[in-house]
Amino acid sequence: NGLQPKVLNYAEILQEFITHREKVITRRTAFDLKKAKARMHIIEGLLIAISAIDEVVRIIKASSDIKGATANLIAKFALTPIQAAEILKMPLSRLTNLQTKKLNDEQAELILKIQDYEAILSDLQNRLNIIKKETQDLAAKYSNPRRSIIKEMVSRGQTKIRETIPEEECVIMITKNQTIKRITLENYQAQGRGGKGKRGMKVREEDIVEELFIASSHDTILLFTQHGRVYSIPAFAIPLMSRTARGKALVNYVNLQPGEVFIDITNISTFDEKQFLVFVSARGIAKRVSLDKFSKIRQTGIICMSIREGDQLVRVKRAEIEDDVLIATEKGY
Repeated sequence: NGLQPKVLNYAEILQEFITHREKVITRRTAFDLKKAKARMHIIEGLLIAISAIDEVVRIIKASSDIKGATANLIAKFALTPIQAAEILKMPLSRLTNLQTKKLNDEQAELILKIQDYEAILSDLQNRLNIIKKETQDLAAKYSNPRRSIIKEMVSRGQTKIRETIPEEECVIMITKNQTIKRITLENYQAQGRGGKGKRGMKVREEDIVEELFIASSHDTILLFTQHGRVYSIPAFAIPLMSRTARGKALVNYVNLQPGEVFIDITNISTFDEKQFLVFVSARGIAKRVSLDKFSKIRQTGIICMSIREGDQLVRVKRAEIEDDVLIATEKGY
């Protein structure tokens, strides 16, 4: 605004953008309103001429030149010079009933447009609603998946982000609708007999909490999908929220493939080659893989089990070589 340059924060930048868009919409609407009113003015003159066409023809024939015809039409029908000029330019084909109907229809349409333009110019909220709609339309038309990859950075002195995060136990929750959150363990404490319990998470009416476990903020969280892929995120990257807050969608943290949903989740503190992950599919196919094979997982995930057509991964559990594995079937065996 002609003042000194200023460094803006994000909220101020957004406000400046909104102010700019509001000015653009105001100027654009004012231009459209002026154009619509000018066209309405001409149509009103043409309709006057058509309704008294015999008299208009008589006046034009009796006039010595165009200038005289214009003056005579203005005097007879109280027209403006612009209307009179348009009447003189009107071809005979405009005198048909069809052309008259077109003019009446255009006049009705212009009345609605003028009312709409005037409502926009008279109310700031209407202009803000247009900004909102146009921004949403732009997002729908031009949005594309994030191309940059957010990775764990190494700062000067080779100190990793993980080392700057205090290690503490926390509770991680995941819901059926694929949202996740992390809360501190301090939010929970033992209750005596007759305790009323505590709300651990707000969920939508159709949602439920499916997984809840305790992990360290330095653990790595492995997430498995029904298609046999595994994704990895550090526990501290999961947002730390209040006890009653809703979680954030898991798709904010991993690049899921189309149609994928998470079916199991586990936390890993150390990727020990003497420990294993046991995989079981819906059709009873099972396998185990050494845990150290999952220490480095790409942002786009890796295949942890090849799934045959018509089958899907249903459970993943951590185990040691001497453990027994119990698998329950849907018939109760």
